[in-house]
Amino acid sequence: MDHSMPKRHKPLDKPQIAEQTLGHNDANNLGEEEDEEDRISDLPDSILCQILQKLPTKFAIGTAILSSRWKPLFYQIPNLSLVINDTLLFHPNSDPLTLNATFISFMYHLLSVTLRDVPKIRHFCLDSHQDYGNVHIDSWVSIVLKLKVQELALFFEKTNCGVSIRGIFSCTTLVHLLLSQHHVLNAIQYSCRPMPTFHKLTKLKLGTMNPSGWQLLPHLLERSPNIQILVFMEGFLDHKGCYEIFERCMSAFVPVCLSLHLQKIKIEGFNGKKDELKLIEYFLKTARVLKTVKIRWACLYWEEKQVGIWKEVLMLPRCSKICQIELAELR
Repeated sequence: MDHSMPKRHKPLDKPQIAEQTLGHNDANNLGEEEDEEDRISDLPDSILCQILQKLPTKFAIGTAILSSRWKPLFYQIPNLSLVINDTLLFHPNSDPLTLNATFISFMYHLLSVTLRDVPKIRHFCLDSHQDYGNVHIDSWVSIVLKLKVQELALFFEKTNCGVSIRGIFSCTTLVHLLLSQHHVLNAIQYSCRPMPTFHKLTKLKLGTMNPSGWQLLPHLLERSPNIQILVFMEGFLDHKGCYEIFERCMSAFVPVCLSLHLQKIKIEGFNGKKDELKLIEYFLKTARVLKTVKIRWACLYWEEKQVGIWKEVLMLPRCSKICQIELAELR
């Protein structure tokens, strides 16, 4: 199944779901189609699982719901990946109230019935564009966490939507975490409480960072000792003064992940502003085993200014002797 993750504001590559139907060609070929269907159903479970894996989430779930032969196969799929985007599941002209009720019902059926006996999920992404109520969202994420999810991505279009981050941080199986802006807004409500250590998290992706997000980030780095890859998908400067906020919340000690494990930093949307340079300088000074820093411009400067900023970046001191800095052209 397609498990690419969508991106807020400047969208990531979202799963391309073609409109297609499964059915009979016509009444005259009914017998022939039934024979073909029987031959597919007679294939070994391992092959049918591979077919389900290659289908977009929308059609894989539909196949499992409609066919008693395919439904049990969900439990056998290795590395199960689910990408749930509410805009792709229903007709865009649907009544909002009907759409909300239908999606809520769909999610509970998917997580509580269809996936009831699934031992674990490798990747789960929820891209929500409507307000379904935080109580429902909390319930869905709680079920996903109990299914031993390893990679979790949550996007909320509506500002007042979110999920309690405490349950996410107490998950012992989570390895990759992708946070969106509004998710961080809800997360910061819990930053004053003791945050559990996130031992298994090795890759952290951050969407648009607001002041609350920059306030939370130092605590997140401190409680995630094994991060190897850090990605800023929307750059640094949606809000001015981000470095001052980040610096104010840092402790006197360098986070363990920076001292021992962080190997790669990727920054999308670089503008060459002072705050950005200060943040990059902080990571270069503290990340002892850093191998690569990849930076991509957010806007097109004239060549002379780009060269000047690039020289300034290359002159920043580095703690890691093997660190290479790559500045990519504007896409």
